[in-house]
Formats: sequence, structure tokens, C-alpha cells
Amino acid sequence: MRTTLPGLLKAGDVVEYGVSKIVFDKQGRLEACDPYGCVDLRVPIASKIYIEPIPAITRPQQLTECIYVDFAEPIAFDGGETSLWFLAPFELAVAYKERTVVSISPTKVKYTLVGDLVNGIVCRYHKSIAGFSRNDILGCVEPGLGLVRAIVKGKAATIPGIGFYVSGLPLYVDEEGFIYYPLVEVEVVEGAIQNRTTTNPPLEGLKVTLKGKRFILPPSLTQPL
Repeated sequence: MRTTLPGLLKAGDVVEYGVSKIVFDKQGRLEACDPYGCVDLRVPIASKIYIEPIPAITRPQQLTECIYVDFAEPIAFDGGETSLWFLAPFELAVAYKERTVVSISPTKVKYTLVGDLVNGIVCRYHKSIAGFSRNDILGCVEPGLGLVRAIVKGKAATIPGIGFYVSGLPLYVDEEGFIYYPLVEVEVVEGAIQNRTTTNPPLEGLKVTLKGKRFILPPSLTQPL
């Protein structure tokens, strides 16, 4: 059974999600663990504690504001416009009174350098299959992986992967419980790819997972070809 996100955490609950685990006992002790450590907290039992998906940039500490997804098979883009779908990691936030008290990663964390040593940027790294429709990748979704849709325009090129900023952005959820990142707009220019993350849902009918939050539109990310 897939854990429903966002979800209410009740006293006595034990949630195992990917490589992470959350225990909230009936005495008000909250323990949240992932491969990078555990955090123990005391919270009032009568309070509402939520588990919410958030962009994957905080574990084991916040080193970046972007994610780079390396495609298992590079995409041959012949120019014009097309839609790409792939998977990217997300993290779990434990929220108390609308404030995140701890975050954990349900997937193992890796980082990579996008670009060169002088002008490059460090991003959270994930390797994923990529397809031209949602159904192409749906069977590969695992706990801690969200779906990403990119609208690609511009010159013909072989696209090895896509990097995009995620800090301050919403995540979305559908009726089946799948998590989505906002739509990414990609433009292929001479020798580079320019990627801009929007705050728009990738499909109609999705709901924002964090209600009442103010979202910040990040800058575009340029990666060399």
C-alpha cells in the first residue's frame, strides 16, 4: 500500500517510506530517520502532525537549490517542440503548526556538478528513464520519486539530462497519490540548454500539496551541451 501524501500522523503510527522511517509513539515522542541520521522530538499528542512532500534539496544538509536528472538513455530531440517525462526525488517534511520541524530523504542522496568547475553549479543528482508520455515512466515510480514534465523547444540536439531549480516551489499530487514537480520549460540553444521551472502543474486536475504557502519563482538554469 502506498503511503498517502500529504498525510496526517497520529500517535502510535509507524511510517516506513523508501529508506526513511517515522515513529510517533503514544507518549508524544517523534523520531524521524533516514540513512543520514535521526532526529528525536517531543510534540503534544493532541496536535496535528503532517507528513508532506517537499523538493529534494535539504538532506543531509542544504547544499543546493536544484536537481539534475541524468537520463538513462539520452533523448534525440529533432527540434521544434516535444514533451518529456522523467522522475526526480522528493523529500518528506514533518510539519507541526504549519512549520517544518524535520525533513528526511526517502531515497539515497547524491550530488553532481552541472557545467564546469568555474561556472558550474552543484545540484542534487538522480538517474532516471525518460519518455514522451506519463505512461512511459509510471511503472518506474518508487517511494520518494516524483514525476516531472518538461516542454522542450528549440534547436535539434541530444539531451543527456535536465537540471532545474526547485527551491521555493510547490509540489502537486493526483487522485492516485502520485507526486509531481511543476512544469519545466526547456529551450535548446546553440551549445546549451536553458531550463526554467514554473509554478504551473504539469497536468490539469492536480492539487497543491502545501496549501497556504507563498511560492517563489526561481531563476533559469543553463547547462552546457
